[in-house]
Amino acid sequence: MHRFSPNQRSLLDARGEGRHREKRWKFLRDLMDRPEASGEARLYRGLRQIVEAFGAEAGLIGRVEGDALVVDQAWAPGTDLCAGRRIRLAEGDEVLELGEDALIVRNFAREARVPPLLARFGARTYLGVPLRVEGRRQGTVAFLFRTAHLELDDEDRAFVEVVTAWLGAEIARQREAEWLREAEARFRALVEQSLIGVYIIQDGRFAYVNPMLAEIFGYAPEEIVTRCSVMDLVAEEDRALVAETLRQQVEGEEDAIHYGFRGRRKDGRLIEVEVHGRRSIYRGRPAVIGTLLDVTDRKQAESRLQRALAINQQHLEATLDGYILADTEGQIMDVNPSYCRMVGYTRDELLAMNIRDMEAQLTPEEIAARIEVMVRDGRARFRTKHRHRDGHPIDLEVSITIIQPEDRPLVAAFVRDITEQKRAQEERERLIAELEARNAELERFTYTVSHDLKSPLVTIQGFLGVLREDLEAGSPEDIEQDLAYIGKAASTMQHLLEDLLNLSRVGRKTNPIERLSMAELVEE
Repeated sequence: MHRFSPNQRSLLDARGEGRHREKRWKFLRDLMDRPEASGEARLYRGLRQIVEAFGAEAGLIGRVEGDALVVDQAWAPGTDLCAGRRIRLAEGDEVLELGEDALIVRNFAREARVPPLLARFGARTYLGVPLRVEGRRQGTVAFLFRTAHLELDDEDRAFVEVVTAWLGAEIARQREAEWLREAEARFRALVEQSLIGVYIIQDGRFAYVNPMLAEIFGYAPEEIVTRCSVMDLVAEEDRALVAETLRQQVEGEEDAIHYGFRGRRKDGRLIEVEVHGRRSIYRGRPAVIGTLLDVTDRKQAESRLQRALAINQQHLEATLDGYILADTEGQIMDVNPSYCRMVGYTRDELLAMNIRDMEAQLTPEEIAARIEVMVRDGRARFRTKHRHRDGHPIDLEVSITIIQPEDRPLVAAFVRDITEQKRAQEERERLIAELEARNAELERFTYTVSHDLKSPLVTIQGFLGVLREDLEAGSPEDIEQDLAYIGKAASTMQHLLEDLLNLSRVGRKTNPIERLSMAELVEE
């Protein structure tokens, strides 16, 4: 069995130098000021320092689970007591009151029966202090002494409780550090695969960048962290903006900021980036954590779109056709100058109107039904009438296209004023009808003239045959009569031809007005 050597000059020893207050304060300062150690090493060294300062043979931090004491940390040189060990509690160990929420001191004389837990390590005195971590009971800090007698007054107890409280605080810090390590590991696992750049800026340099941010600027992540300042990745013209924004965040003037600037890649090419940054604490000091997105392609696309929109607007303003943009309720949202000229209203006046105010042909119900059909079919062509400011109707030819923004469909209409075209069409149709009527009249007249001209010719042809017979018969009187009939028929034809000639001149020459005898006209 291991034999411990007694420590006659411990900080719990009341003999010789009294309470050793100065030594205790120096011990506490030394205990709490160990910057070279952290985590488990700091806790282990601290427990060792306390055990040695108390003059104990062993010390442990543990908790009771069932019938065993689970050791979380231990200092017991020359023994197998170590962190992670499970010590089975035997009959007699209950007197140590390991689960009590109070400071316990148990002294066992040489002739008394020593609890198995103490006997296991050759100890005869037990000092147990409840361990609290962040205000909750987390087990017991136990010190084992070879001496058979230990007395503590109130000041001793306070000193022991302060030391134990430091152990609880160290465990809490250790757990917090572990949680932070795990959180950082989860953070890295998440952002390492992100398609968006992620960064942490501290003291004007990058404390962390993920692979995507490095790729955006054409570097490896370690190059940015070890070699680049923040301003190395910012175009010269935008460095003042970025520096001021970071200052506002670090100093707490702005908690979160969303802005854009021009970045400079490793190859010197400028890119457009968009940043969301938020003030944070990283490893105990102020920092800025955020995301960065390369929006160069989007900016270029937006620029092309703006140029296209400007060109389209120029076309709309220059075209002779009118343009109307309205929602499905008929509310006018945009018009071009040509439509304003067509209807005599200003653009501002039209934007306050509904298409129903302009329609001069359909009822409001018919307009709603037409819009419903247009939205369903996506396009339409038709003719309608709009009302001019002065009240006269305007004939329009309309071409409709339904456009589909994200929120609702809109009706885009190109309209052409066909009032004069329609008037010319109506005049053409009137003239065609008149011409057709005159052609019909001419056809009837031609038939009559043909009949009247044919009658003298028939007479002449008939009497020519008779004349031939009378010439063969040698009858002068009959011949004379035949010639008279032929001459009269020829004279009648001549009159008819002269009348036709005079009729052809009607409309080309205005004849003077003269009086006519109706009796003579009827006789003729």
